[in-house]
Amino acid sequence: MNYICPVSGFDKLDEPAYDNYNDPSFEICPCCRFQFGDDDDVEISEGVFMQGCFLRNCCF
Repeated sequence: MNYICPVSGFDKLDEPAYDNYNDPSFEICPCCRFQFGDDDDVEISEGVFMQGCFLRNCCF
């Protein structure tokens, strides 16, 4: 089963980004390179990860 990255929309993650208890998987999305559970949330709010995603042209 594949899971969707909540940051980039990439639909081939091996496990969910967060489980039912909101615990992170620590998996790294190959598209946007966000690591769930790391302290990258600040960069999400500033749009850094989405810019990189569009530059790599791997999402959507």
